[in-house]
Amino acid sequence: MKIAITGGSGFIGTRLIELLRAEGHECVIVDIRHHAPVDILDLPALTKSFEGCDAVYHLAAEHRDDVFPRSRYYDVNVKGTENVTRAADANNIRRLIFTSSFAVYGLNVGGPDELSKTDPFNDYGQSKLEGEGVLNKWAAGNADAILTIVRPVVVFGEENRGNVYTLINQVSSGKFLMIGDGENKKSMAYVGNVAAFLRHCLDSNEHSALFNYADGPDYSMNTLMDVIYKSLGKTRPSVRLPYIAGMAAGHAFDMLARLTKRTFPISAIRVDERREIAQDGVCSALFARRRHQSHDRPRFQADGVNVMAAGKKFLLVVNDMAWFWSHRLPLAKDIMAQGFELHLATNGAADNAEIRALGIKGHNLPEHTGGFNPVHQLKLAFEIFKILRDEKPDIVHAITLRHAFFTGFASRLAKTPRAVFTVAGVGNLFISDNPKIRAVRLCVVPLLRFAFGGQGRFVIFQNPDDAAALTQAGAISKDSQIVIRGSGVDPAQFTIRPEPLVTEPAVLFPSRLLKAKGIGEYVHAARILKSKGVAARFLVAGDVWPGNPDSVAREQMQEWASEGVIEWLGHRTDMPDLMGSSHIVCMPSYYGEGVPKVLLEAAATGRAIVTADTPGCRETVEDGVTGILVEPRNAWELADALEKLIGNATLRRSMGEKGRERILTEFTVEKVNEKTIGVYRRLF
Repeated sequence: MKIAITGGSGFIGTRLIELLRAEGHECVIVDIRHHAPVDILDLPALTKSFEGCDAVYHLAAEHRDDVFPRSRYYDVNVKGTENVTRAADANNIRRLIFTSSFAVYGLNVGGPDELSKTDPFNDYGQSKLEGEGVLNKWAAGNADAILTIVRPVVVFGEENRGNVYTLINQVSSGKFLMIGDGENKKSMAYVGNVAAFLRHCLDSNEHSALFNYADGPDYSMNTLMDVIYKSLGKTRPSVRLPYIAGMAAGHAFDMLARLTKRTFPISAIRVDERREIAQDGVCSALFARRRHQSHDRPRFQADGVNVMAAGKKFLLVVNDMAWFWSHRLPLAKDIMAQGFELHLATNGAADNAEIRALGIKGHNLPEHTGGFNPVHQLKLAFEIFKILRDEKPDIVHAITLRHAFFTGFASRLAKTPRAVFTVAGVGNLFISDNPKIRAVRLCVVPLLRFAFGGQGRFVIFQNPDDAAALTQAGAISKDSQIVIRGSGVDPAQFTIRPEPLVTEPAVLFPSRLLKAKGIGEYVHAARILKSKGVAARFLVAGDVWPGNPDSVAREQMQEWASEGVIEWLGHRTDMPDLMGSSHIVCMPSYYGEGVPKVLLEAAATGRAIVTADTPGCRETVEDGVTGILVEPRNAWELADALEKLIGNATLRRSMGEKGRERILTEFTVEKVNEKTIGVYRRLF
């Protein structure tokens, strides 16, 4: 048989070729390091190299953890794989064997099998998983295809300069430092055995097969270190570095590497590999199991009893008690209806009688101030960790980016088995081209990747712009996210109401009085319209936020009200009635919203909306149909949009009716909570 081997000059490829040639097979080496180099990104050259071949081993990959730019992973591991399938098709080759990686399962996965959920932690794992997708699509389109995918764990052996060699070399040079207690297990595979298993795959006639590969038994880091130190004739030191300190150092070096384009011996991935090391394999070649086409595992018994939640403890982490009552009380009730024992962590929860009356156990967190006091942030992170450590929930759901970020770190340390994170707006951190913000983004991305990554973890975005921004930045895996727009509206509470018959239509700004919510632009637009003689009232319902640097000063609000530009109503709790007494609802926010619930409530009440064309806000409006989108920070365009609606009652009513229909179709609290509960089910 004539066989092409991409990456044939590599560590595994050279061993595989020895076995194949010993059996009389003709081997064609396809490798950029070969004396006759062929790049898999060069499709014409690749196609020519496959001529006359009966099978292809696809081993070539970009696998180092210091690759710049990151797009190189996807160029080689995804685009290169697409080229392999095209070259195979051009030469009528139908037998293809692909070496993927255990990295597709992510870090700290605790022994996955081939049916386990994939959750890549880094670009290498993500690109290998996408490469698998390319090949599975190829096989699905070719009924006579024979595709075998092998996911090996860490491979070691003679003449290798990978992780195991680095480990031994660091011990030999006296530079090794144990991270953690050393009781974590490491799965490894000897290169000769991997090559033998790949050779065995050549005999397969399965249309599509998937195997994990590891050699047993698994050894703890302590056992491995004892063997290595003894073999090298060295005394093993007793000094150990706490895991959290090691990860902090790893992320620091990751940032430095991105800024300097240099390679360092320390990285977050290598630290985590030393601790867990990281990907625990469960299958040997002898007992490897094949993935079947139907692999969804049942989560509910036939009689409807919820197995997912029976006897399970659920921790809900939110940023503010008032926000819990206004935004997430229906979700809490639905969580308990599933059968979970619900715990709530937020400010004042432990002493709240109403929380206890609902059957929820409360835990106190520091009050959310809106600023970024480092001491406050550390205290918040520590309190979340203590709750997770002491209560040991089966699942935690943290809402808002800040609380999700700290819960992500804390849940990794507390070894919480399942975690869901709702990102309710990310601001401009991931979309701005400002050099300072881009520098901060470089630092934040690896921290978010660590906080949200890993098996049993899922991220909910409230709008597709935020999802795309974090995914493109490399902070979130594509396979562990979903967009669920907003927290839902109760259409029975916010009923459609006819407009009041008045001579001066009322425009309502309902929000916390933060500058980024567009209050300044709203007041400016009101001043413009009043100067033009437009008859309308401009209402503001909301209070200042002391301690938040973005809050408008109370004195400023009083000055605007005294001037007669606006009517400041202060904090209001009767929003259904207040919206019903208005004609237009306006919040031109550039705050970095998730999906503003107050605008969805306005639509449910049958009110036309004017808001900024920014992430989150644009989700609430179908421009020109249920409201009007305006350029952010543009008071003149805002004034024009308001004037158009103030003078056209027919258009307002039409937009309001269509907005209500849209709420009933897409944004009810029942629909949102059903999707959220579905995320929990995926993790059990």
